[in-house]
Amino acid sequence: MSKRVFIAGFKHETNTFSKLPTDLAAYKARTYYRDDEVAQKMRGTATEIGAALDAADKHGWSIRLPIYANATPSGRVTKDMHDHFTQVVIDSLKADGPFDGIYLSLHGAMACEHDEDGEGRLLQSVRDLVGPDMPIAVTLDLHANTTDRMGDLSDILISYRTYPHIDQYEVATQACDLLDRTMKGEIHPKVHVRRREMLDGADHGRTTGPGPMVDALKTLDKLIAETPGVYAGSINAGFPWVDIHDVGPTCVVTGEGDDPAHAKIAETVMEQIWQDRNKLSIELVKIPEAI
Repeated sequence: MSKRVFIAGFKHETNTFSKLPTDLAAYKARTYYRDDEVAQKMRGTATEIGAALDAADKHGWSIRLPIYANATPSGRVTKDMHDHFTQVVIDSLKADGPFDGIYLSLHGAMACEHDEDGEGRLLQSVRDLVGPDMPIAVTLDLHANTTDRMGDLSDILISYRTYPHIDQYEVATQACDLLDRTMKGEIHPKVHVRRREMLDGADHGRTTGPGPMVDALKTLDKLIAETPGVYAGSINAGFPWVDIHDVGPTCVVTGEGDDPAHAKIAETVMEQIWQDRNKLSIELVKIPEAI
């Protein structure tokens, strides 16, 4: 029997120091699609939603895709806009269900007027409705300020690996493939999120040349290859232009069950990013010797 999957996207990279509110008009000025329009506009694109549509064809899913919204980076998302998107999602989950799984394309650095963790709040609303057993796969931007709440409320959490971003399609494909395996009962993934007390790090995530982000990704891949049961690993450089509690870099590992070895991978990578940041800080404050 084909699996029924709910798909939606809600994205914003919020600068809390901007006074420009991000409301419905801001989304409609860039990207705001509803119902059949979502697939019409997004199919065949190298985007997360494009990948999810292709994954549905590959896996034989029956899907519902009620909304996709993406606004230009600006100030906090208004409560009205966040409530609007959440209500569209909740209404569709109720009216068009039941579903076997959920895939959400999010950014990870959305701060709202009423909650500094916009993605976490959305995921909480969804989880409150569908319960603890519904598998939820999420993809994030590399510059996500990933919160513990996001990790706790999702079963699969994967971010882009490239900056500039050119791997959205591949990352979403990976997330959807894992979601399919989860819905079939082949795997039972859990997300581990680890951080340090730092505003920024990993060279803001740049991957076009040698540097802390590239080095950290190499370490992450090596540890994943050496550790059984790991399905995905991500490094989020964070988005520092926000005044929120959970700003900053994170390492996120998705693996089978609640294995401490998977959390240890995230801890090890974050320690490397922390030490690299400390080395850079020491270099910046060195006083040249007198000539």
